[in-house]
Amino acid sequence: MIRTELQKQVSELIVQALSNESVNLAEPMSDFEIQVFSATIDRLVTEETLPETSELVIEPRRIITLLQTKKLPEETVIQARKTLRRFLEVIINLSAEPEIRIVN
Repeated sequence: MIRTELQKQVSELIVQALSNESVNLAEPMSDFEIQVFSATIDRLVTEETLPETSELVIEPRRIITLLQTKKLPEETVIQARKTLRRFLEVIINLSAEPEIRIVN
């Protein structure tokens, strides 16, 4: 029961964050931010916080690859960068840790 409710909340968060209205309001990610996001995805997958088959992993990686290989039409590049920002925000919200880590 609790797992089902949690899955429903996560699904609603993803749908809301990736809605056209939400994406259109987002700031496009820079190339550097995209590199950091890609590394973050790799770390979360390695730590098994996110499964490799999750759409929160597959879709951002696909968009990143399209941007890096310049296989997107120029008019969709900004939209792709905005969408990546929303994916990042969802992942941050889902992987937020209750404890604070101190970096030395």
